[in-house]
Amino acid sequence: MFERYTEQARRAIFFARYEASQYGSPKIDTEHLLLGTLRTDSRLTRALFDDIGSAGSIRKEIEAQTERGPVISTSVEMPLSTESKRVLDLAADSAEKLGHRYVDTVHLILGMLRVEGCLAARILNSRNVDAKKVEQKIAAHNPGVALGSVDLRPVGNPEEWRSDIRSTAAQLVDTWTTRDASRFADLFAVGGNFWDSCGRRWSGPDIQKTTEAYFQSHNPEGLQVSLENILQVTPHAAVATLSMVAAKSRQQLVVVFYNVGRTWQIVSAHFSLLEASPSSANPPEAQ
Repeated sequence: MFERYTEQARRAIFFARYEASQYGSPKIDTEHLLLGTLRTDSRLTRALFDDIGSAGSIRKEIEAQTERGPVISTSVEMPLSTESKRVLDLAADSAEKLGHRYVDTVHLILGMLRVEGCLAARILNSRNVDAKKVEQKIAAHNPGVALGSVDLRPVGNPEEWRSDIRSTAAQLVDTWTTRDASRFADLFAVGGNFWDSCGRRWSGPDIQKTTEAYFQSHNPEGLQVSLENILQVTPHAAVATLSMVAAKSRQQLVVVFYNVGRTWQIVSAHFSLLEASPSSANPPEAQ
């Protein structure tokens, strides 16, 4: 059933199962799917809600409208409710209608909205989230899902494109300056890849894990991170090079960005150690 689901969508359902167990529910209901999705995909949450505290307020609203029972062990089999099964069916249907090859978290939200009257739909509608708004966000939120099917023509004027890519590149520099692996991973498109200095390829949650491990074990004195250059090679693709210079090492990160709508995301990143002390030669394995 879940062969076409992205890793994020599968994680959302896993967390929905966990949420249901914590609430003592015998079934995974639509509100648990909503909590699981918001917990898994912070970028989608920011795209859909104007209030950055919406995820927390949604949880409080669910707790006010449901009765919490004794916590159920995660080892106990827990089925989807009838409404949740319908959500998953409609999520797959939404992906098909949009011409997307995979079912992602954004399609789960569309599925919830299409099950009229369910608690998840009522909560989303009360926050001005409807199917039209979600569909408007899809291209900007999820280029990795729809690269082969959506219109990749640039939106807006050329100066806006340049401003957007410069802003994203600045975020990239900041993630390495502040050693923020989570923000770095958030810049990647679904299906994006990160190659470390040994040629190992990481994707999905392993990008955050391996960069966290690297940041923890390598914090060179006097590190200076700068954007060497950025080249927009096509209206929807750009290449940026970051230079990281410290007292005893020199590193380089080459990143390929892809644009759909107004959002630039990393589809490929290559990290190289140009000059390094012996201890910097091999980034650690992801845990």
